[in-house]
Amino acid sequence: AEGVSVSLADNGIPMTLVASVLAIALFAMAGVGLGAALQDQVAATAGLLLYLFVLEPIVTRIDAFQSWAQYLPGPLASGLTNVTQTGQEFLAPWVAGVVLACYAALLAVAGTMATTRRDIT
Repeated sequence: AEGVSVSLADNGIPMTLVASVLAIALFAMAGVGLGAALQDQVAATAGLLLYLFVLEPIVTRIDAFQSWAQYLPGPLASGLTNVTQTGQEFLAPWVAGVVLACYAALLAVAGTMATTRRDIT
């Protein structure tokens, strides 16, 4: 429309973009760690996709689990990026980022330990 200016620097868009890249990097780190720990990247990928897109949405909608559902990876990523839906509460962005980074680091360490303990000869 004429006379309407749209800026990518408005409304927290730069922070959301940076947080989205960080969330993607943390999920990638977690996926690589899980794939290394399981020795099967296809199973790790399929399991993570099943969890993130089927199981986690079901669990986060159950009222009895609302007190701890915000600590699951999906809601943590939403909290980190400040992308919210009505009726859901998320952790503060920095807290969500730290918890998500801890999950990713835990899986990366598990993958590293599993890989170093295997006999590759």
